[in-house]
Amino acid sequence: MTTLLQKLVVTHAGSGSIRSRVPLLLVVGVTTICCNMRSIESSPDQKARELWLRNEAVLENVLSGREVDPDDYTRAIDFFNTTTGIKAREFNTMIGGRLPSEHLVEDLEAWRAWYEENKKVIYFDEESKRVRVDKDRKNARQE
Repeated sequence: MTTLLQKLVVTHAGSGSIRSRVPLLLVVGVTTICCNMRSIESSPDQKARELWLRNEAVLENVLSGREVDPDDYTRAIDFFNTTTGIKAREFNTMIGGRLPSEHLVEDLEAWRAWYEENKKVIYFDEESKRVRVDKDRKNARQE
């Protein structure tokens, strides 16, 4: 599409005054911006990957001993529990519990194994605001 617009600009560049070319240049500019904005928006698959990586980073920070917001930690554990169906074996809150729990490394390994198996079939469901597995795509991959 950009190529067609470039051809239009080149074709009409030599004709008329700058004033007669302004509307054409505006159309070209707006169209180019809109096309680029569409490509910047993330797809449901990309949004799922971004959420996965963001929550994984929170747990990596916990395991590395970095300071983490307690709410981010709780949300990350909840995210992995609900997304994968693999429950954390021991979930200690940052208040009154050891952080990280002695099982966090193993839990994270299990969640990562799940991700490797499912990363091509997950998507973000706007209605439920959750990452889900596209069962049709998963079944098609298994056939």
